[in-house]
Amino acid sequence: MKALFLCLFLVFALSHLVFSQTSNTISEDTAKAALLVRQGDSSQRTFAYDKAIDYYQKALDIRLPIFGKDNIQVGMMYNGIGYCYYGKGQFRTAVDYFFKTLAIRIKTFGNEHQDVAMSLTNIGNSYGAMGEVGKALDYHRRSLDMRIKVLGPEHRRVGDSYGNLALYNSHVGEYEKAIEYLRKAIAIYTKTIGTEHSDIAIAYENLGICFGELGQYNKAIDVMNRALRIRLKVLGPEDPWTAYSYENLGAVYTFTKEYDKSIENMLKCVAIRTKVLGEEHPFTIFTYQGLGVAYNEIGQYDKASAYLEKCIALRIKTIGEEHPNLAETYSIVGEIYASKGQLDKAIEAYKKSLTANRYRTPYKFDSVFIIINLSSTLQRYSRVLLRKYNETKELSYLNEAFDVSNQAVASVSEQFKTIYTEGSKANLMQSNFDVYENALATNTLLANVKDDKQLLLESFSLSERAKSLILFESVRENNARSFSGIPKDLLQKEQNLRLNITWHEKQRHSMTSEGVSEMDSSFTFESNILFNLQQQYDSLITHFKRDYPNYYHLRYDRRTMTVSEVQKEILKPKQTLLEYFAGDSTITIFTIRPDKYEVTTVKNDFGLDSLVRQLRTSLTTDRSQGARRYSEAASLLYQKLIAPVKAQLTEEVIIIPDGILSYIPFEALLVEPPKEVVRFKTHHYLLRDHRISYCFSATLLREMMQKKHATPPTVPLMAFAPFFEGDTVQLSTLFSNDADIAERDATTLAPLKYTGEEAYKVASLLKGDAIVGKAATEARFTEGVSKARIIHLATHAKADDRSGDYSYLAFAPQKDTIQNELVYVRDLYNLRLNADLVVLSACETGVGKLQRGEGVISLARAFAYSGAKAIVTSIWSVNDAKTKDLMVFFYQNLKRGQPKNEALRQAKLTYLATHEAEACHPYFWSGFIGIGEQGAVR
Repeated sequence: MKALFLCLFLVFALSHLVFSQTSNTISEDTAKAALLVRQGDSSQRTFAYDKAIDYYQKALDIRLPIFGKDNIQVGMMYNGIGYCYYGKGQFRTAVDYFFKTLAIRIKTFGNEHQDVAMSLTNIGNSYGAMGEVGKALDYHRRSLDMRIKVLGPEHRRVGDSYGNLALYNSHVGEYEKAIEYLRKAIAIYTKTIGTEHSDIAIAYENLGICFGELGQYNKAIDVMNRALRIRLKVLGPEDPWTAYSYENLGAVYTFTKEYDKSIENMLKCVAIRTKVLGEEHPFTIFTYQGLGVAYNEIGQYDKASAYLEKCIALRIKTIGEEHPNLAETYSIVGEIYASKGQLDKAIEAYKKSLTANRYRTPYKFDSVFIIINLSSTLQRYSRVLLRKYNETKELSYLNEAFDVSNQAVASVSEQFKTIYTEGSKANLMQSNFDVYENALATNTLLANVKDDKQLLLESFSLSERAKSLILFESVRENNARSFSGIPKDLLQKEQNLRLNITWHEKQRHSMTSEGVSEMDSSFTFESNILFNLQQQYDSLITHFKRDYPNYYHLRYDRRTMTVSEVQKEILKPKQTLLEYFAGDSTITIFTIRPDKYEVTTVKNDFGLDSLVRQLRTSLTTDRSQGARRYSEAASLLYQKLIAPVKAQLTEEVIIIPDGILSYIPFEALLVEPPKEVVRFKTHHYLLRDHRISYCFSATLLREMMQKKHATPPTVPLMAFAPFFEGDTVQLSTLFSNDADIAERDATTLAPLKYTGEEAYKVASLLKGDAIVGKAATEARFTEGVSKARIIHLATHAKADDRSGDYSYLAFAPQKDTIQNELVYVRDLYNLRLNADLVVLSACETGVGKLQRGEGVISLARAFAYSGAKAIVTSIWSVNDAKTKDLMVFFYQNLKRGQPKNEALRQAKLTYLATHEAEACHPYFWSGFIGIGEQGAVR
């Protein structure tokens, strides 16, 4: 349903179709021609386009011999005729007339004039309506640049250009960028035309579309209802623009499964459009598709089929057999046939969809109208082919399913090249995760049927390509800036812009958290600042790409690791890499050793999600009563996730989890059910058999292992304990360390009694600095950590499972300052660390929002982004007293020269040996895991 929702919105939200019908001066050489023009204008305003074309053509016939072919009066007629053909849905004819207008305007006014910009806008919208989004974006960018130069940055028509760029950025999946363009347009409109105008209603509606695509449905409905209220007041209940509001609301309600509301709104839209535009107008036709989808969802298949068949027939008649709208309709029909088990009809519909989307040659995407829709269609098509194979066992269906599924993956990779904002990339990967799942399942099945070892190797590559691609690219980007020869002043400029952008994003996030409306003037003001900063940043990055080719190469090398490369470049003797791919129906386990590679498939029919929740609950919030529930979950998860590959495991295991598996500590899984569930000290934990570490993907692990620091660290260790409120002078004496002395400070966050001792002890062990109490400020942290080889943070932290970028670490609050002393994930992205190890001895630093394909957006992930080679992190709220003991054991082992994973494992085993009864519960020791490079600390 996601793809249907997207297409319904984007096709109907043809915003800012503002066409100039007159020049600044109108020459009335003949009264007859002038009268014809007025009649044409009147007819097109009432959507009587054929009449309007007739009037304009007659006026053109008079003016052409009098003024000549290059006169602006002739250009006006071409423009009017083009507008009418656009209104009729004959976009190819429209663009021809707009090009004629453009040529005359350039000859008359020169290359830089507002009417020239208007022609560029009209051409851009026409290409967009034909599905040629790349051309549409190009013409709208040119129009924007010209309007800013000629009219100034705050002119109403500049707002139109921002609105158009928003629309076509949304076509290619850049929803976050589109939202910022729309916020900028709204700010301009508010100043120039007020808050109740049809143009600002368009901006609100398109803002709602983007919120919908990002899954923010309440926001979408709110701003769309705002647009509807404006249109009803300004335009009335039967205007075609009012119909847009009903249609888009109908589309949202389809996705939220409020089908009665969906159908009600779409029927209102159809009634208006049929009356004003006619039933064969492209905009009316699209509503038939929406109704077909809604009726199908409520089981009224006859009505659904009737609307969809009507939609297809009229589309072929009005726009031809190659158009993205027609492609989407065929894809919807294919999905409906597939749901009914009519697989041959589904296959035929998908083939027609590919043809209509101009996908003529496998893996060739240049001619495709809208590639977002293509990947969805290819994935559905492959799934149906796989079902045909399972029914018939004819190998040809499996071979074709394999080929089509790989084309779908390639199309997602192609989309990734054109998207730059992280939020849009994350949305792309999350919405296309099933593309990778389907390709992996098909690939593995074919490999087993054919006994093809090479195909099994490619299965691992597919898993890697679906994992943490955004994080990998970000790490490469940071490396690229350090080692590609970009001048320091430009790097500093880039860093300052990033810091400013992050600060203003936090300000806006705070407003949202406090309930400030998107339409509030303070929110708009903040968005305007943020937009301008982002434009400057984009221009600087474009400069880097253009003038520093090494930067471009280092940043955009997205090749993921092969099995052979894992064996040669990551693994040592007695090491095993265990990578998981958790799909909806199966869990694929890749077991790689230096001398062996196996792929194991486990059916996901045991309630994985609920079992992981049971494990975490029994380990954390319900541990006093949850011993038996823990034993059950830990034993069953071991049987499903480890036992199938146990015979292949060596002493050291590197785990690449996937999806919800990122929330569990594998060390706490139980190799065998305990006889007494409450005797935690003697349980046979997986910890006892293996030393375990983790990473986000094998490709990123190599990057972390091979990372070279831009600046060698000069401080062995920096340990921060902001919420210790004890006697820091006594601590300093106890542990013979000359670190800063901090005064007692009252804080809204609870004191952490044992963190001061923890900080001083670990600093003493490795001859580092302990910054404790009031001295442990955000400023001290951000200014100093780039010098540290090891960073140790014993503080409060909080995960945000709604927006992972706003998980935070807390530092000592300062009096008489507006700073909240919280360092968010967004802030950490701006650091440039030279650390071999970051230890997050705090709560929930390894958890946050789970994004399919990217993993958990956490503080630990942010430190990897910022350049840390290894991280020790927590995956739930920890006890500071027991954590202090565990951390001291860990650092003692590091000092002895043990590798990080062995140092952490032995710390946990020592903890179990030296504690008794309830203190041995896995809650106290298993919540800390090691990520990344695991060699000994130098």
